[in-house]
Amino acid sequence: PRVQPTFVENIIHEIRAFSASFFVDYDLVGDLHDNSEGIEPIKVWIATGRDQAQILKRMIEDTFTPNTGIQINLELIDMGVLLPATLAGEGPDIAIGVAGSAPVNFALRNAVVDLTEFEDFDEVASRFHQSALVSYTFRDKVYGLPNKQVFPMLFYRKDILADLGLEIPRTWDDIMNIIPELQKDNMNFGLPLSALALRRMSGQSAAAAIGTAASGAGSLSAHPGVIPFLSFLFQEGGDLYLPDGVKTALDSEIAVESFGLWTDLYALYDLPIEYSPENRFRIGEVPVLISNYTLYNMLQVFAPEIRGRWGFTLMPGTIKEDGSIDHTVPNGALAGRVGAATVMMEKAKNKDAGWEFMKWFSSSDTQYRYGRELESLMGVAARNPTANIEAASRLPWSVEEFNTLKAQWDLVRGVPEVPGAYMTGRHLDNAYRKVVLENKKIRKTLLDYVRKIDKEIIIKREEFGLDTDIDRILEEYSNNSSWIYDD
Repeated sequence: PRVQPTFVENIIHEIRAFSASFFVDYDLVGDLHDNSEGIEPIKVWIATGRDQAQILKRMIEDTFTPNTGIQINLELIDMGVLLPATLAGEGPDIAIGVAGSAPVNFALRNAVVDLTEFEDFDEVASRFHQSALVSYTFRDKVYGLPNKQVFPMLFYRKDILADLGLEIPRTWDDIMNIIPELQKDNMNFGLPLSALALRRMSGQSAAAAIGTAASGAGSLSAHPGVIPFLSFLFQEGGDLYLPDGVKTALDSEIAVESFGLWTDLYALYDLPIEYSPENRFRIGEVPVLISNYTLYNMLQVFAPEIRGRWGFTLMPGTIKEDGSIDHTVPNGALAGRVGAATVMMEKAKNKDAGWEFMKWFSSSDTQYRYGRELESLMGVAARNPTANIEAASRLPWSVEEFNTLKAQWDLVRGVPEVPGAYMTGRHLDNAYRKVVLENKKIRKTLLDYVRKIDKEIIIKREEFGLDTDIDRILEEYSNNSSWIYDD
């Protein structure tokens, strides 16, 4: 039979498609609801693939709407248009999948709702680890709910370490000792990739990669390459910002030493700046590496030939004075353009109905079913890194795997989002490259860029009418941490 259309058939098809574009909303998933029943439907935007959106729409139609009577118009939208749509008055009531930096940045512009206004917020917040809420919190207000949370872990090849007679590293000292042993056999240790390397590998222009975050991922946690630095900093008891985010705490001696350790791993140990973690791990060239735990999903599908010959464990830790090991890690960064937060826009017509939807979507049963349906459709590679603790425990992890995940999850520390925070990731990235690639002095380079970060933070605080008197702020917040969520 003929498989190619004729010229005339092509013309007819294009005319029909053009005509339909005036009447069909291609962003809409499922049916369009109106207020004919006297209830205004909730407009929900979601930034995922179409398969994920269709699963969620089916769950809404057979569970949420029958139980609440609230109609949902679900639209599949690139969240890059959320800000202009909001300014134009055409935005959604609820947005699922916004970047981690968006809730606080939108809140500073009075564009999203403070969720602590709802009476049962504390009950909803208890579904997540405290660390998952930190990036969406400023002062005592929370502006988003997490739907995903990832964090780094140490992946290792059991077979290769056994052949080399090496133990699984537990501390950073172990890492320093194992690197030369690996390099003797033309292997190496891998750290998370910098923003520059990620963009180059994904085919994006390098010019947009110098610490920038064009799609709203301005938070420091959106730069995977700084995970080792934050780990060193947090494990030594350091902080990223002073109270209320009035300036960074990166001019402290702990921060300078942590920055030096981070850059030394590249400058002295010659670790790869750019590499493909899953490929190098699969073929054994990088048998020990640090990556978000979602690398597990990739390896299950991408590298079935090494199944059973690798594992993951806690991040390398720092030995404390009492002999214990501190394995604290920062919140991880989600790859791609899909963010981790759900927010309610300030212009939402029915905030109570919107809150009912947010509670339903973040609930254990909903997150569990959503995750299981994703896996049934797309396989284990689509396992959802849900932020809901109970839902995660019900996903098909083995007992050993989930116990390891849970042990690290309990040690995750959130990364605050503050006005001007986009400069933190940008200039830490700049300082890193100055030291590693241009052999500049560690202390001077870091402190030079810290001054630039602090200057931008003050400028943004003045723009939003926030106090810039450091002494007064330190006195106010010296005995509490209410500027970030604390349960």
